[in-house]
Amino acid sequence: NVQDRSGRTHLFRYASRGDYEACQKLMEFGADVTIKDNAGWTALHEACLEGHVSIVSLLLQFGADPNVTAENSDTPLHDAVQRGHKEVVECLLLHGASIDAENTENETPLSVADETMQKVIQDWLQAAEEVLERDQYGKTRLHQASERGDLNELRRCLKYGADLQYRDDAGWTSLHEAALNGHYDCVRDLLLHGADVDSRGHDEDTPLYEAVWNKHHNVVKLLLQYGADVRKRN
Repeated sequence: NVQDRSGRTHLFRYASRGDYEACQKLMEFGADVTIKDNAGWTALHEACLEGHVSIVSLLLQFGADPNVTAENSDTPLHDAVQRGHKEVVECLLLHGASIDAENTENETPLSVADETMQKVIQDWLQAAEEVLERDQYGKTRLHQASERGDLNELRRCLKYGADLQYRDDAGWTSLHEAALNGHYDCVRDLLLHGADVDSRGHDEDTPLYEAVWNKHHNVVKLLLQYGADVRKRN
């Protein structure tokens, strides 16, 4: 966390260069993602300016604020939009970056975007609304994809911020649906994105209970690998 004359740390330099491994090691050893240089920029600003989406995602995982402001009140989203980095923009939006944040020139990320980037933002916002839609049973699109075993649709839902812990009217999560129906790949992706392996559903059943009851052996093994509790009672 030692800063040079301009206030930049090692994390700034490696984030700017796109060195994922170095950034990961620094943060694992306690590099502070909130440090600002003399101009108010953070390492997240640097990664967004250069379009290093994997490092942007990593910084956000380690607690970087997607709406942090620089000296001119530019947010990382301002930077990514102005540089035309589509994947970075989508990553920031997924983590709650505001399209209405104003800098000192009263500019928002949307107002500084060109026509192409405006469409990227509008398309993302529309898709994010769609994945929250529920059918007559309270099932979201993520529930439906998990139930069918539609991995592509499931990944699309996750990309646009679907709620992993949301329960339908019967109390089931998407992980319950995937485990109940034996969709191994869907279970894996849901767990990789942070689904609660011991979430409670109808009658307090866990995903492991559903997988065991329906004899989905590979799914049972996978849930156990992610720490499912075999002692939980419904």
